[in-house]
Formats: sequence, structure tokens, C-alpha cells
Amino acid sequence: MRFRPHHNLAVADCATNPLLRALLHFTAHLLHNRNRAATVLQAVPPSPCVVGYAQSGSIAANTFSLGTSPFVAVGADVVKIQDMVVPTGVTAVPYSQRTTNALQLQVWNGSSYTIYYYLSDAYVEATDEEVTGWADSGGDYTEATIAPGTGYWYKYPTAASSFTLSGQVSEAESVTKNVSDAFNLYGSPYPVSLNLRKVSTTVGAVPYSQRTSKALQLQVWNGSSYTIYYYLSDAYVEATDDEIEGWANSGGDYVEETGAAVNYGFWVRSLNGSGTITFEK
Repeated sequence: MRFRPHHNLAVADCATNPLLRALLHFTAHLLHNRNRAATVLQAVPPSPCVVGYAQSGSIAANTFSLGTSPFVAVGADVVKIQDMVVPTGVTAVPYSQRTTNALQLQVWNGSSYTIYYYLSDAYVEATDEEVTGWADSGGDYTEATIAPGTGYWYKYPTAASSFTLSGQVSEAESVTKNVSDAFNLYGSPYPVSLNLRKVSTTVGAVPYSQRTSKALQLQVWNGSSYTIYYYLSDAYVEATDDEIEGWANSGGDYVEETGAAVNYGFWVRSLNGSGTITFEK
């Protein structure tokens, strides 16, 4: 059995090495998804100039964990799953145990999940050998990539686990995602907490009276239920006693800050036609 080496990034001064940055330490917080018990992974950047990697907090066995990708590869706009997600304290298992004992990465594609497994015998066709790494459902070593702001779930059925996320913060000033009446699993494409002032959309705003029937919705798990934000044409700003177009809470009040912390996934759904949602840096 051949083991794939982990990618360890050296610590550097971001002033002299601006292309490499972002060390994220992950902590776990219990949550509930619509159909699954889950753990949300939150990333706390200790310094914007720290470069390298950090081990995550513990993830309970047989529990789903929700996250999002805040990174790209150096010089790219995506990052390979193999390079971004390096499990630690995880036992890779053979393909025959993939559905029962393997660490799983489940990426939402808009209607279902594409599942990757951390295997001890991932098959590399080019070299006709088996290595430790992420594999697709057929057991083949994957070269799949993941874009910043893509939502996903982890699950490790057999024991507590941890992992490392690594990469570069995207230099793009904004990232745009498609939205529809289906549930879309996204997250901030940057390693910062979500600020709705920097989230715009091409989906038309609707009045407060239509919030539950036609509005674009952003749903954030708060630990016991979903906090829902609506894109309204008449969000009320108490400080100025005015109504503006923007994001509002269930009471119709204009809001900017949410409970979506760093590396925190959330659901986006449009009930007012398809469009796009854009996250600014």
C-alpha cells in the first residue's frame, strides 16, 4: 500500500509572499440539518498573514459536519480536493468498506450529493497502482476540484476525526453563484464571516408580505433551527425610519450580520425565479 504525502505549507510573511496565505483553525459546533444530525465546522483565522495549515477540532463519530471551501490553489480559481482536504487522525479504509467505515466528503450539486471516500486503495489508472487518498464512488483516485463558496458535508462513521484545509485566499474581488427554486448549498468564498451588505443578487426583491412565498431566502442554522433572511424591496431601517432594498430578518428589519461564521455553509433558495447571488470580498 502506497501512501500519498501530505502537503505541508511553510509559514511565511504575507508581505513577501502574498500568494500564500490563510491558516484556519477549526472548531466544531453541534447543529441539525433538515434530515441529519450534524456538526458545523467554523474556521477561526488567527492572523491574515499566517501561512500554512492547522488541524481541525474533533468531529464526533457518525455525525455529519457542514462546511464550505474558502480557498483556491495558487494561480487557480479552484482547488483539488486531494490538496485542500488532508485528513488527520483518520484511518483510510479499503474500497469494500467505503459506505460503512470511510471518511466521506459529500458535495451538493444542486439536486443530489457527489460523494468522495478517503480510501487506502484509491486506484490511479495512469500508474496502475493503489494509493491512500480521496476516491470517487467507483474507487478511482479523484482529480476533482472544488470552487470557493461550495458547500459540502463530512461524515466519519467509525471514530472521532479531524482534518486540515489548505490553499490560498482567492484574489477575485467577488464570486458569483447560480440560484434557483431548488436548495443550493453555499458558503462564504472567503475566510471571513458572512456580511449580507456584501451579498447582492439578480433575483428581484419582493415586499415583506411576499417573503415566504416569493423571496430569495438565505437560511443559516443557528444551533436549533434555521434563521432565514429574505431579500426584500421594503426592508425597514430603524435608524433612519426608512425602507430600502436589501436583506431582512423574519420581522422585515434590514440586517447585515448573520450567524454564518468562517467556513460555515448555508442554504440559498429563490422563490422568485432563477438568478445569481454574488459575494464580494
